[in-house]
Amino acid sequence: SMSRSRAAPPRLAPTFGVEIEIFVRLKPSFEENIRRKRLKKEHLPDYFQEWQEDLPNDSNDRLAVRQRLRVCFALKALIEQELGPDSGWRCELDLSLRQHELTAPPDPRKWWGIEMISPPMSINKHWQQEIEQVFEAVGQQFNFWTTEHTSCHVHITPGPDRSSKYTEGELANVAKGAYFWETALLDLLPVDRKKTKYARPNYELYAGLEYSKVGQDSWGPLFKKIDATADKGREIFVQRMMGIPELDEDGSRYGSHNFEPVPVEVLGTVEFRRQAGVASAETTIHRILLAITLHISARTYDFKRAQSRRSHPSSDELIAELARCERLLPAETCKPRYSFVRWLQDCQRDYRGGRRFTEKEINDREAALRPRSIRDLEPATTSAGRATSGRSAQGTGTASAGRANVGGERQGGSAPLPVRPAQSTARTSAGRTNAVGGRSGGSDLSRSAQSGTASASSGRASAAVVERISTSRSDRPSSSVPR
Repeated sequence: SMSRSRAAPPRLAPTFGVEIEIFVRLKPSFEENIRRKRLKKEHLPDYFQEWQEDLPNDSNDRLAVRQRLRVCFALKALIEQELGPDSGWRCELDLSLRQHELTAPPDPRKWWGIEMISPPMSINKHWQQEIEQVFEAVGQQFNFWTTEHTSCHVHITPGPDRSSKYTEGELANVAKGAYFWETALLDLLPVDRKKTKYARPNYELYAGLEYSKVGQDSWGPLFKKIDATADKGREIFVQRMMGIPELDEDGSRYGSHNFEPVPVEVLGTVEFRRQAGVASAETTIHRILLAITLHISARTYDFKRAQSRRSHPSSDELIAELARCERLLPAETCKPRYSFVRWLQDCQRDYRGGRRFTEKEINDREAALRPRSIRDLEPATTSAGRATSGRSAQGTGTASAGRANVGGERQGGSAPLPVRPAQSTARTSAGRTNAVGGRSGGSDLSRSAQSGTASASSGRASAAVVERISTSRSDRPSSSVPR
């Protein structure tokens, strides 16, 4: 049976930040508006004055980087228009996104890979509304596309404020949870996310021998090794969890649960890297909830009782455990529109037997989850008719006042995965907390181009930035996109 703590710890208000890697494309009708305004010499922001509509995304690196910067400026401006100039959201270049390899989306040479990075958010604030607002604001002018190259990473601190850092005991429990639920988590992931170089199972980096002998020796030896390592201090603990010094020089140190940001004073997070890309607010919210409930589980589960167990928990046990942890979260701010538990069960069912979905199937499904107010402005992704399923997409969201409603083609394509009704983004007032600080050298926060952060007040790409970035194209191998 499941082993868990009866009494919740005093702190259960984690803060988090999300990194969203995604491809975006300026909608054709809005692109025409820009051309028209430019010809008439009407006012446009610098980034649209310099916009190169006909520049393919596989062009010369320097030109492509300049265009990507303009995309970042445009997205940042839309988000600031919706949430205000102090929202804390950033849009950055991400050279690991292989836009030049795209073949599946409409006009594949029109898409640009960027990363949207949230500010620190608290589970006690209306963070889901803010995620929805960001997607709807950007979606008024841009299409979204996700591929096997994109990912969605979630950084988490214990909370409830910036001064609350992980204790060595909490870090040990997070590590135990990563190992304990690893096999069960695999059932909720597509084949390509079960093992990926940049989100490796933690046992590949440390304590692999003890992990391999759980069936023979129980979880006890592994848990004791983790505790003993944590007792040596957080710096040594983080190094060991990253595979230092055992890891080969060519190996990746990014585990599924990445502990590298922990010692960074302005960050202090554990990063959950296992999930891949998103192209809707709903999927982003579920991704965040998975990371948060895994965190809550690590802090409330009774690993002392579990250490005598000689088997790996099943995915049914994991779903039951995450459901328990979801009930510990404030319902007003953490209850998603579509049941989190049902989403977990959907993942379990959809990926049973190593089932795969095509890039178009995934994006059709993601498009159907977006509000009609932005979905109706998108080009068809396939030649099929409008998305249909047992639960048809019935979006009722409306564009926020002040944002451009540019018109355009209706969204097409079939929806091979279950489609939930896309609902209005109206919620109660939003809020956030500045509990988590800056950026970690090992996370996606820093993998974006240093100096490439988008600022709505300046649309001109620095030549120095372009020179620096254009010579550093990433050769990161691809990863898949679990849905």
